[in-house]
Amino acid sequence: MKQIYESLKTNETFQSRLDKIGCTDIDDDFIDCISLMVMDDPVTLEKTGQTYSKQALLDYFDNKNIHKIPCPKTKIEITRTEVAHASINYAFKSQIEKFVTREEKKAKNINTELKHIDKVINSSGASSSDNNISSQGPNDPLDSLITNLSKLEQDIIELKKESTTVGVTSRYTLSIFEKILVFHEQLEQLDCCVNYNPRRTGSSFLHQFKKKMKDYESDVQSALCHIMITLPSRIKTYTTIDEFKPTYETILEASALYFRTPESLRNSYGCDEYIEFLHAFNEQVKKLNNHNLTILPEIPIQQSTSSTSFKR
Repeated sequence: MKQIYESLKTNETFQSRLDKIGCTDIDDDFIDCISLMVMDDPVTLEKTGQTYSKQALLDYFDNKNIHKIPCPKTKIEITRTEVAHASINYAFKSQIEKFVTREEKKAKNINTELKHIDKVINSSGASSSDNNISSQGPNDPLDSLITNLSKLEQDIIELKKESTTVGVTSRYTLSIFEKILVFHEQLEQLDCCVNYNPRRTGSSFLHQFKKKMKDYESDVQSALCHIMITLPSRIKTYTTIDEFKPTYETILEASALYFRTPESLRNSYGCDEYIEFLHAFNEQVKKLNNHNLTILPEIPIQQSTSSTSFKR
């Protein structure tokens, strides 16, 4: 609330703060369907279940000199009076504030890294071309990201070779999936570094790694299918901890990876059925704990995960 008060005090809108740092990857839920701007005064109408910018909607009524319109999303009729009497949804406004603040911090960190990059380049007299990027030193953040991504790419290749030799197992599927998730996280960081860098240093590496990530999408879908469909279908009723533990450890690792997966990579894979399975699995954990007098922790369950995805 303090952050919201400070932004109001300076008359700075959420949209202007995001424009200032060049952020364009914004959750659609935060954008008003009338003004197409990030909402500063969100109101949620119970009648439609939709959230709008209060002032933008009132201005629309006044400019058109009308009293009622169909909701742009649901087509349910809403009136100016309903909007005028609606209270600001401060919980939702707080979510927008947190998003904006997080993006501002991210931009600040990236700018700090870029200043370091420029300092190294200028002090060494190196050119800004990708060919000379390795001359910036082993501690350079951009160089480190490129090195890490190259290593991860090799690790994934090796794991795939091993899996074809011994046969595809849960261990290899999850190991490859974990490496790809780390690859995706590092790629997002590289994307930010390159795009916030006026010289676009590292852009050819970025393009190369984005192509590789595109290739990995089929592996991601296979892993998600394994986690959400194959593993649950193998679960049976266990009576002892010893026979249950290997399955438990696999499900524990798989669920951690699932909840770590950004929604941008999940595509059509929903979360409801898998969460239902985990709840049922945890019931089995409880029963075994009671029966065997053990304390095996339940599988942690999250409702959702999100991540800002780079533009491909």
